[in-house]
Amino acid sequence: APPEVYEAARVKLGLDQPLPLQFWHYLSSAAVGDLGQSSVSRTPVAADIASFLPVTLELLFVSLAFAAAIGFLLGLATAQGWRGS
Repeated sequence: APPEVYEAARVKLGLDQPLPLQFWHYLSSAAVGDLGQSSVSRTPVAADIASFLPVTLELLFVSLAFAAAIGFLLGLATAQGWRGS
């Protein structure tokens, strides 16, 4: 692609600004819930997060339940072995 295309993309994304200013713009936008636009799906990032959050939480709680059950059973087995020695 020609250099003009790259420069236009840099300006559109705000990459022509100093790094502290870029960070400030990101923080101030994130503070009000604007996480920007996804470069892949071209939809708001907050909408992508909201759509995947239920499945993510389900996976989290199922894995947490498995880990707690396995930890509990291993703790019982260890306690039984401790008493037996």
